[in-house]
Amino acid sequence: MNRSSNSFVGAFMLLFALVGFVAAMSLGEYRLALASVTGGLFLWLAFLSVAKVKNGALPLVVTISGLLVGVSLFMDSALEQNMWGGYQIQPDAALFSFVLLLLAMTPGLLLFYFSRGTDSILTPVPAPLTMPTQTTSISSAPESQAMESSQLNAWNPEDYEIEYDPELITAYYEAYDEGEKEE
Repeated sequence: MNRSSNSFVGAFMLLFALVGFVAAMSLGEYRLALASVTGGLFLWLAFLSVAKVKNGALPLVVTISGLLVGVSLFMDSALEQNMWGGYQIQPDAALFSFVLLLLAMTPGLLLFYFSRGTDSILTPVPAPLTMPTQTTSISSAPESQAMESSQLNAWNPEDYEIEYDPELITAYYEAYDEGEKEE
């Protein structure tokens, strides 16, 4: 098959799954709607794999399928009709369905993230900055350059650390307590 017929078959599979989802949701068959979405997604992914079709809509389709799965799970487990015909939301089931909604949408969102991250890999990396050379007398130039470069490259965190001094800490807390007593 050529590319346009592969795209048509793939779009038809997704459209068929979406029509099945809407029909099942309108009839109140939420588990059938869940099966329609997941089955359509699996068939579409299998078709893409067998036909070796690269589709740019993959992140969008996976994300929307995750959303539809989460909605059908919420409608199936979290909403319950009471004896007067009203609906009540079950908090534990709602929390569980929202967690599953997040987990179902995560692969599509990761595909969005990583598909956009490949463009930044191709950008050129700037060359590192070099130190300007000093032209002074011949005898002192190598020594001063070596001293400057060693000072710039020799940042040591131990130079900025303060050793533990119990007397200093005690004096700090005493001054802090005295300041609170004065207020």
